[in-house]
Amino acid sequence: MLISILQEHWSEAQQERIELQRARVLEVNRHLAALTESWERGGLPLHMNLAVHHFPLPMQQDMADRLKQQNRLLTELKDKIRERREPVKLDNLR
Repeated sequence: MLISILQEHWSEAQQERIELQRARVLEVNRHLAALTESWERGGLPLHMNLAVHHFPLPMQQDMADRLKQQNRLLTELKDKIRERREPVKLDNLR
C-alpha cells in the first residue's frame, strides 16, 4: 500500500517535471520559429531583445586608454606595496 502511494506521488512529481520541460521546449520552439520567419523577411523581431551593443570607435579607444591608465596605476601601487614588504637590510642602515 505504502509503495503504491509513493510510486503514485513520484509519478505525479515526474509528470509535473515533464510538463514544465515540455512548456520550456515549446517556448524555445516558438522563439526559433519567430526568428526563422523574421530572418526570411530580412529582420529580427524587436520584442526578443537580441541587441548586440557595438560601441563607436572613439568610445572604444577611450575605454582602452582608461584601462591602460588603470593598469599603470595598479602596477605602480603593486610596486609600492612590494617595496614596503622587503625586509630592511642592516648593511643599508650603516
